[in-house]
Amino acid sequence: MSNHKVFHCRIKALSSIKDDINQIIKTGKKNIQKKNIAYFATRESFRKFLSSNKLEILINLKHYEFESVYHLARFLGRDYSSVLTDINALDSSGFITLKKSKNGNRDVSSSSMAFDYDVISFEDDSYHLLFPLIVA
Repeated sequence: MSNHKVFHCRIKALSSIKDDINQIIKTGKKNIQKKNIAYFATRESFRKFLSSNKLEILINLKHYEFESVYHLARFLGRDYSSVLTDINALDSSGFITLKKSKNGNRDVSSSSMAFDYDVISFEDDSYHLLFPLIVA
């Protein structure tokens, strides 16, 4: 595991999350969280969040560059609006970065990895899962 760049997912109590939100409000900082970690309230919330569709998006973003979310959706053979919903969730949780730009008169959204990682690690007191984004 030492050669891999890891995105960590951890459990964080709701009271602690509320404290973080209050700190954001007080300081005005948008993000006080490290870029390589995401917190979830429960193990179940993590399992619901990281669906096979979102994992497929992450694996493909790791290996390919897509001109837009539309092109990613076509590549995956999925509906654009469903892919965009997943992309927005991954962006708001820090897994990826969503970029918006103009192409003539059209708004174009594209996405990329938030940082260069190749493994997602989820740990709590009794549970450890690894999700490799590298395919052989």
